[in-house]
Amino acid sequence: MARDNSLLIKRNKEIRAAYNRLTAEEVIAVFKGRRVAMKLNYEQIMTMLGNMFFLSPRTIEPIITATAPKMAAITSTAHAA
Repeated sequence: MARDNSLLIKRNKEIRAAYNRLTAEEVIAVFKGRRVAMKLNYEQIMTMLGNMFFLSPRTIEPIITATAPKMAAITSTAHAA
């Protein structure tokens, strides 16, 4: 089981790295003879990751959302003005 777990951890790291890369870069597409830079939306990124890793977007989504940054809890109202 240790081997399977290490392979899953490695795969998840690769998926997260690919997700970070896809959210940061712009895709160049040709539209009516012009080159246009556009950003992919969340659904397009999930579909692309699914195709890259031969997984369903429903399988990839928990991997991505588990590492999403979480907002810090507000513990005092001293600085609220």
